[in-house]
Amino acid sequence: MSDWLAQQLILYWDIFKYLIPAVPWTLLITIASFALALILGLAVGLARISRSKILSNLAAAYINIIRGV
Repeated sequence: MSDWLAQQLILYWDIFKYLIPAVPWTLLITIASFALALILGLAVGLARISRSKILSNLAAAYINIIRGV
């Protein structure tokens, strides 16, 4: 049992060594995606409630297309 556990730990450590360098990139991409989605969502939301009929209709069309996807 102890030998099997040691082999598993070695295997997991070998895999873990490849995953650790990807953590900063994963966090960077996550934060950048969140910021972009926040900006885009705010812009489309404000366009949707705009008094301009053209802008409001374009935003409504965009929202309906995205919801349908």
